[in-house]
Amino acid sequence: MRIVASFDEESLASRFSIFLKKEDIENEIEQVTDKDTQKLKYSVWVKNEDFLDLAIKHFQGFMENPKDSKYDVKIEKPIKNEEEKNIDPRQKDPMAMKKSRPYFLTFFFLFLCIMLYFVNFMQEMKVMKKYNLKQQIMLTPIQMSFLYDLPEQRLLLDGVIIKYQLNDVKKLENPPAAAQEEIKKIESQPVWMGFYEIILKKFQNKKNDKEAPYKSPPLFEKIREGEVWRLFTPAILHSGILHILFNMLWLWYLGKLMEPRLKFVRFLIFIILVAVISNTFQYLMGGPYFLGFSGVITGMIGYIFIRQKAAPWEGYNVPNAIFYFIGIFIFAMMFLQIGSFLFQVFKPKVGFTPGIANTAHIVGALAGMLLAKIPFFSWSPSE
Repeated sequence: MRIVASFDEESLASRFSIFLKKEDIENEIEQVTDKDTQKLKYSVWVKNEDFLDLAIKHFQGFMENPKDSKYDVKIEKPIKNEEEKNIDPRQKDPMAMKKSRPYFLTFFFLFLCIMLYFVNFMQEMKVMKKYNLKQQIMLTPIQMSFLYDLPEQRLLLDGVIIKYQLNDVKKLENPPAAAQEEIKKIESQPVWMGFYEIILKKFQNKKNDKEAPYKSPPLFEKIREGEVWRLFTPAILHSGILHILFNMLWLWYLGKLMEPRLKFVRFLIFIILVAVISNTFQYLMGGPYFLGFSGVITGMIGYIFIRQKAAPWEGYNVPNAIFYFIGIFIFAMMFLQIGSFLFQVFKPKVGFTPGIANTAHIVGALAGMLLAKIPFFSWSPSE
């Protein structure tokens, strides 16, 4: 299908469409909202591209004089038989059918993430009460199961916290001598904390005129043991109320745009692919301690950005302000991370870490843009 004409008035679109049908050029009208003016527009689509040039020629003639009598075409309404009477009128309009269905996957991931957030919250309260913690400095059972990886070092550290009752960050940073020895021994074990950590230590060692020997830590420990769900599960777990609130609002808005067009299977494949790709790159860059649906959200934004430009007939109509907002946010986080890196190298005592998985944001957006170029993830009104 190819677009041949766009009208501001429905009557003109209908008049031209009926004329094309009289000329045996199959077509259909699609109603869309202009993203800038918020006004309705009516696009005429030619189903067979072999007739595209002829349809364009007819359109040029039509625009010269839409009231020409040759465009006065009467369509005789056929008498409906009993079978046609029983057809749901929504079946004649694919988008009407899709809109009448619930947004199953959007709702599913929305409620799944919210449910897991509260499960994790309850487990945090339970762990804090059990070990008399003033702050949540230990992993919950669900975090242990859902994180991208779970190094043995982390479990040993939790054991030291329990043993010496290091129940807040201050005590953990200034533990007693015996605990210090154990923590030092645990931290001497090689554990993957990402390329960022490797590069940072290299710069810090150069600044201090010493080059520490690099020990190659094991990667994908739990995944290599068969726990392949970890490739995806960090995306559906969140650690803070604002974190989940913003992600779920974006999922609600973007999912309702994408799911009716991609339909169940393609939308599910899209979510899984973007989550796995963004999670994996985040793990490689920053280690296993990250959570959230943000990588998928930026993937959805990236996808819609490309489809909206390449295929406006898909009718996403997302305001440009949203793309600017997400782009500014990602770049702001990137510059914040660069600032953190410089502080950690030159002023380690006042160093800070943003605690935001920005690699997942960037890679998620790029993955979504790439998938938008693949025909499998495109949509047309004829579906």
